[in-house]
Amino acid sequence: MLITCIGDSLTAGHSGPLNEPTPETYQYWLREYLVEHLRSVNHQSIFFNNFGVGGAVSYRIYQQLDLVDKTDWIIIMGGTNDFWFFSSLSDEEQNQECINDVLKNLENTILSCKKKDIKKIVICSIPPVLVGESANLKMHENILKANKRIQKLASNQQIIFCDIHLAMRNKKLQMKSKNCMLDGVHFSVDGNRACGYAIGKTILANI
Repeated sequence: MLITCIGDSLTAGHSGPLNEPTPETYQYWLREYLVEHLRSVNHQSIFFNNFGVGGAVSYRIYQQLDLVDKTDWIIIMGGTNDFWFFSSLSDEEQNQECINDVLKNLENTILSCKKKDIKKIVICSIPPVLVGESANLKMHENILKANKRIQKLASNQQIIFCDIHLAMRNKKLQMKSKNCMLDGVHFSVDGNRACGYAIGKTILANI
């Protein structure tokens, strides 16, 4: 089973030698979940192409598809950096433009996957953030708005939706503190586990 992952630093994680998944990547926990729940696979039969790039905005993630050839599954997760870099506490027009840009880039990514004849396309909701000094309230609110549209986009495009946000958030709809680093954005080991397990459950439900 070949699983291709495109996204930003949340996708890239901190891999080991030769890009081998470690507990600081969601791919490690995704593989653990699949091995535990699928009799047809083992650790040696699951392979990853991890094209995650630190700092990548959604347009850059779309461009990562140039590196993708054949794959059994593709996992798309992007938008965090768009909202981290460009969310405005005062300019609602800018916020709406940012949301629109993210959705446009994600839709183009999906369409490109279809052109490459990738059969199993999974698009993830944008993970939550823990509001604080690094991640502001508007970033959090923009992510919530975008995720409603991402879920609708997945339905319209007839692809698979994975609700990472739901799997990682607290009752305030923000990131659980145990799931993130001090910046409130990047995943801790617990966060990578929660993300990987959520994607694993989604794959299992759609095999």
